[in-house]
Amino acid sequence: MRQALWLEDARTNLITESENFGASTWAATLTPTRSSSQADPYGDTNAWLLGDNGTTAQEFITNVFVPPSTTVLATSLFMREGSTTAASGSRFLVFNNTASVTYGQGTVTWSSGVPTLTVDTGSTYASPEQFAGGWWRMGFIANGSTNAADTHQMFIYPAVSSTDVGDVYVFGAQVE
Repeated sequence: MRQALWLEDARTNLITESENFGASTWAATLTPTRSSSQADPYGDTNAWLLGDNGTTAQEFITNVFVPPSTTVLATSLFMREGSTTAASGSRFLVFNNTASVTYGQGTVTWSSGVPTLTVDTGSTYASPEQFAGGWWRMGFIANGSTNAADTHQMFIYPAVSSTDVGDVYVFGAQVE
């Protein structure tokens, strides 16, 4: 495993319950499966297995947050390949509901436990960083500046396609 130091400015995570994807702050759309007490990248059991088992619509979870005005958002999420990986990949994104604008979006596909992160909207600020136990930290810089008066959300989709099923391990959601 390659070790690296990821230097970042000190900032505050805007996601509440960033490691508890079963908390009421993480709303479910349709019926994604959520299984707690999974091994996390630090050797504890705080990760979650998030799944999409429907073939007619996308199942996902969201967390509402309030950013400071005129902030460019950095977003990251720890992910590990699931037991039934969606062929379409998994996705995480930051969205402004009020303005109907996607600030940043990353799609992750897997090959033998190694992810490929494609930043569909926004820009990559680092290559996926490998951690113990098959975990990877992935992130992007969102496009544009925020407006604190608007409603913002982080979305996590275990499967990108509405006709695809699959699961992915998630931990440590971060928007700052």
